[in-house]
Amino acid sequence: GKVDIAPGAPIKYGYGFYDQNLNGVSVRGHSGGGGNIGLGAHVELIWDSDIAVIVLGNRDLEYVRPLALDLVMVLSRQ
Repeated sequence: GKVDIAPGAPIKYGYGFYDQNLNGVSVRGHSGGGGNIGLGAHVELIWDSDIAVIVLGNRDLEYVRPLALDLVMVLSRQ
């Protein structure tokens, strides 16, 4: 992450990905598609591991992104 996405936000953005800390683990991700068009794609990388979470759905991004983040929260505790 290079820049804050909002003043004081714990998430930084750079080169198409955002960077945040979840459970003490660096997580980088990107919403690769969707919005409100009936489909969504989201990827999360647990940076210092070999874990990648990719969620594709026939639902808007607002449904896909939380599922990806929930999976990352569980896997980052492993």
